[in-house]
Amino acid sequence: MNMDPERQKEILEYVLRNTSVSVFNANIKSFSTQRLYYNLKRDIMRTFPELDSDLEFAIRMAEIFRPYTCDEVTCKENDSKLNRMLHTYKGIRRAHPGKALEIAREHDAIAVIQNKLLEPQNRLIKLYKKIRRAQLKELKTQN
Repeated sequence: MNMDPERQKEILEYVLRNTSVSVFNANIKSFSTQRLYYNLKRDIMRTFPELDSDLEFAIRMAEIFRPYTCDEVTCKENDSKLNRMLHTYKGIRRAHPGKALEIAREHDAIAVIQNKLLEPQNRLIKLYKKIRRAQLKELKTQN
């Protein structure tokens, strides 16, 4: 049984509207979309009665967030490699410019791959920013 796309969008917006900036940033930094909605599980299940069981909740939320999910393991590995390479580059750039150039090229190649892997997550960030801006405008008009 597939969920209506409008209902999926409504649930996605509910999650993003009710997630604080600090929680959102922490979960995005760890490349995890699952933690975003898991913190709101009880509220979501109460608000959306079609998500009446843990299994139903897990399946539907995975469906809703699938377009925004990146490969968590690969992204973490690449992030770690990029940080190590940057640290190494800073340490040897003056003493060994040839080796530093080689590291810089490898770093750039991995960064391009990482950026492609993060495209789904970047779409989620844009959507979150759009929702937060709308919330701020609404708050300003109320005051």
